[in-house]
Amino acid sequence: MPKTADLPTPALLLHEPALSQNIQAMQAKADQLGLHLRPHVKTHKMPALAQRQWDTGATGLAVATLHEATMMREAGFTDIQVANEVIQPAAVQQFRNLSEQGRLRCAVDSIAGLERLNEAFQRSRYPAEVLLDIDTGLRRAGLSSQEDALTLAHAIRQYPNVKLTGLMTHGGHSYGSADPATLQGYAQAEQNQLEATAQALQQAGFPLDTVSIGATPLLPYLQP
Repeated sequence: MPKTADLPTPALLLHEPALSQNIQAMQAKADQLGLHLRPHVKTHKMPALAQRQWDTGATGLAVATLHEATMMREAGFTDIQVANEVIQPAAVQQFRNLSEQGRLRCAVDSIAGLERLNEAFQRSRYPAEVLLDIDTGLRRAGLSSQEDALTLAHAIRQYPNVKLTGLMTHGGHSYGSADPATLQGYAQAEQNQLEATAQALQQAGFPLDTVSIGATPLLPYLQP
């Protein structure tokens, strides 16, 4: 085995025991809560590690970019969630092409996003599957109120090539805190907001198969 000082840089060094422990711990927590785990691969970007997460019990993958989605699709993963809006025309077309090869979903929070997806999927075998992006505190993107979510959900019905399948959020604001009480408050608020929004949508006649929550710092504080 080469010495660290002899490795060409940049080089990725992984501590195998910590890696295995983290994969097992995340899956065990999801199992305890009765949740499906969808690991976000934007940090490692490695199909081999994604496969280990999948083999441990993950039911899908989340990605940040369509480049990551393409890489994971080429590695054989068939259920991928783009945890961002897809707006730029070339990206929308790439999203459509990847959707032909297996389940692929993206976030949406605007009429402009719906219009571009609907147009791109006019001659597709399947509709564009989307999740409403709910802002739970990061203030980067997403719908800030239950009323906004209901409004956009009703708007989706006007676009025959777009299908609403769920909700998602990213509590990225939680990464700025290490205080357990603060993190517990963030987790409870996020969970309550998503559950209330999902209930309102279902009562309005929108079937949902996914409510995606849980930034890494919040996972220990989520409740069944």
